[in-house]
Amino acid sequence: MPLVGLSALLWIGGKALLQTQAAKSAPTFLKNVALLAAAPFIGLLYAMALPFVGMGFLVVTAARALASSRYAPKVATFLGFWGKLTAAPFIGLAFAVMLPLVGTAMLLWDAGKALVRTESA
Repeated sequence: MPLVGLSALLWIGGKALLQTQAAKSAPTFLKNVALLAAAPFIGLLYAMALPFVGMGFLVVTAARALASSRYAPKVATFLGFWGKLTAAPFIGLAFAVMLPLVGTAMLLWDAGKALVRTESA
């Protein structure tokens, strides 16, 4: 709700500003006000993205170092195995969640085809 109030205040202030003699400098002023209002949210996004950027940088640096190593094929095989082992429960969960929905859709599709076939025959 505070964002609604803030946007209404900015709208009313911008409307009143355009009716004055300062309307020539209004676009610059409104841009500055909008940036002032958006600055905390932009900073929050930067703060939230910082750990992911750091981890990405660490992974890229480690991958470059590993690529020049003679153990690269063994490590790649090991990481591939553990990646699949880690992903397997989540893939199984996705199948278990989607199976009733897909089964119901298939049942309705076949029932619709059978219904159309009996009506046209």
